[in-house]
Amino acid sequence: NLLVGMTVSQDNRLINNVIIEIKDRSGLPIRTAKSNNLAQFFFAIPLKNGIYTITAEHDQYHFAEQQVQVTGEIIPPLRLVSQEAFVS
Repeated sequence: NLLVGMTVSQDNRLINNVIIEIKDRSGLPIRTAKSNNLAQFFFAIPLKNGIYTITAEHDQYHFAEQQVQVTGEIIPPLRLVSQEAFVS
């Protein structure tokens, strides 16, 4: 029940330094990670079975929330794609 993935833009550019947070069913944050220079992230502590919400934050990009159901099986890598870039 380990969670790994990548953060990319709509045109598949890597986005590093994205803060990824896992929230439990009640909305409480239980894990946090930051994408590295290759836009990869991973959570080293396994998750218990259940439904989780994944949020991603970056100062220049917006990401939609995603839900993941953990069932004790291998979880395919997540691909968090930005919805749009913020205009400064």
